[in-house]
Parts: sequence; structure tokens; C-alpha cells
Amino acid sequence: IPELQELGPKSAGPALIVNYLPDWLVIWLCAGFLGALLSTFATNVMAPATLFVKDIYVSVTKSQESEAQQAKKVRFMILVLGIIAIGVSFFLPPMVEGANWVCSWLTPVFWITVFGLLWKRSRKAAEITLFGSWIINFLWTFTPVASWIGLGGVMNAYVMLASSLVLG
Repeated sequence: IPELQELGPKSAGPALIVNYLPDWLVIWLCAGFLGALLSTFATNVMAPATLFVKDIYVSVTKSQESEAQQAKKVRFMILVLGIIAIGVSFFLPPMVEGANWVCSWLTPVFWITVFGLLWKRSRKAAEITLFGSWIINFLWTFTPVASWIGLGGVMNAYVMLASSLVLG
């Protein structure tokens, strides 16, 4: 459509939707996108929080806390992880890269599960895989280490896959 050409490819699509669809349909589309986004974000925050409290905190401290007390700790971790994710999102330009970055934190969790199904479980190996991969992800995102080794264009998801497989 010629009148939307000056907006460019990234803005022309949303402008087309807003300008030519009925308001009620635009609202339903926005609600659908928001629901999908919030569902993904909730999963990506709840899973690590629960894993941390149930598998790491309880096993390391050998605490005999009730389920209600553990649930409070999980809620606190969800809040902390949500704040961290929001803070990091300010430094990530496009939405897709932000979603990939958040999902890349769960890559080691997936591979630990696979390794645990196939080999004898080792809590120390799981901790090394998790924390090692998370440190690599943090460094890959916030330091120039990627450009130092000549891999500046490689996405975090691939780096997390490689680090999870190597460390795991």
C-alpha cells in the first residue's frame, strides 16, 4: 500500500492493522498477542524460580519448610527474576531478540533434564551446567566477549545450547 510505504516494513504492518481493521478486531488481536507474551514470560520466570527453591535451596539448606513457606520463597524469586528480566529488556533492542534471550536461560534446564534421563544424576554436574551456562549467557550479553572472539553476530540461544552440551 503506497501510503504506508514511508513507514518501512516494521511499522507498516501494525499501521495497516490499526488503519484498516475494525476497532473490535484490533483489540482482540492485541489481547491475543498480549496473552501469548504474558504466558511465555510467566513460564520463563516461574520455571527457574521453582527449580531454584525446590531443587537447589531446599537440598542445599536441608530445610524442613512447609509447602506454604516454600511457595512464598518461589513467589519472591518470581518477583526477583521478573525485575531482572524487565531491567535487561531495556538493553535489548528488538522484541524477538528479547524473547530469544529469555528463553535461552531455560536451555540448560532442558539439557539437564535430558542428561538426567539418560545418565546417573549428579547434582554437582547440574549446578556446573546451570551456573556455568548462565554466567556465559550474562557475559555474552553484557560484555564485548563475543566480538573479542569474533562471534559478535551469534545469538545467545546458540551459545547457551553449546555451553549446556559442553558443560553437561
